[in-house]
Amino acid sequence: MDNKQIMSLLVLVGALIAVVGIFLNWVEITVGPLTETITGWKIMTDGDVDVDSKFYVILAFVFALIVLIGALINLVGMLPEQITAYTSFLLLIFGILILGMALGFWAAEINGEGGALVKVSAGAGLWLTLVGGILVAIPGILALLPKK
Repeated sequence: MDNKQIMSLLVLVGALIAVVGIFLNWVEITVGPLTETITGWKIMTDGDVDVDSKFYVILAFVFALIVLIGALINLVGMLPEQITAYTSFLLLIFGILILGMALGFWAAEINGEGGALVKVSAGAGLWLTLVGGILVAIPGILALLPKK
């Protein structure tokens, strides 16, 4: 396997991880012995959730889907030549956007929330989305580094 194939698989795996992360727990709320979990999908589709929370999750989901679809098209070899010239830059941008939306959600909705009786923490889905964003961005960063 050459480097290009390895990087394509890394992007595909990263996008898959980010998309799967949306369907897993993003928030865990613990009150005494009781724990409630909220998935990213529930945050997107629940009418009772504030718009700010939905904004972060929906954009992370859309960006991850765009990368996933692009990675699948690239894997089949049908990506137009005009796009392949900018692929590394686009991967970097989309990876940072996925990462930024997940971090933005964490900062706005989880960090510092809770109190003496209530503990609010990030769920596995949020962490997987962060990892997926990083994996998508890595090939973009490596491709932009000067070649030796």
